[in-house]
Amino acid sequence: MYLDDKGVSSTGIQRIDDKIYYFDPDGKQVVCRFEELPDGSWMYLDDDGVAATGAQKINGQELYFDNNGKQVKNDKVINDDGTINYYTGMSGEKLKNDFGELPDGSWMYLDNQGNAVIGAQKINGQNLYFKTDGRQVKGEANVDSSGEMHF
Repeated sequence: MYLDDKGVSSTGIQRIDDKIYYFDPDGKQVVCRFEELPDGSWMYLDDDGVAATGAQKINGQELYFDNNGKQVKNDKVINDDGTINYYTGMSGEKLKNDFGELPDGSWMYLDNQGNAVIGAQKINGQNLYFKTDGRQVKGEANVDSSGEMHF
């Protein structure tokens, strides 16, 4: 259990010494499992009860957790090296060799490493174009650095 500075049992997400923990409604610390939060998002708490952050491999799945410990699902993540990954809506697993739909309805394509492709690409026999943020160009013109126009 976690007691605040007034000696009262605290529940929910708690930041203690720059680490994130989660305490259930009874005040018990959650350890070694996924936990669904009241807002419908998910966290993973390790053996010490510390929330996972960043890219993680858990039970063979490549997952991503934001700086608050919440799992990223149905959205992209821009990595420190500039690559862009997409994590599926159901499991939150990194998508590879497939199209992912972003919350705003736009699409991106992820290669065999799970990185968003950019520029002109031939995918499934179709000539497609992707902006530098990974979003597929649809219904609009896009001029690349050589001055070539793509639709």
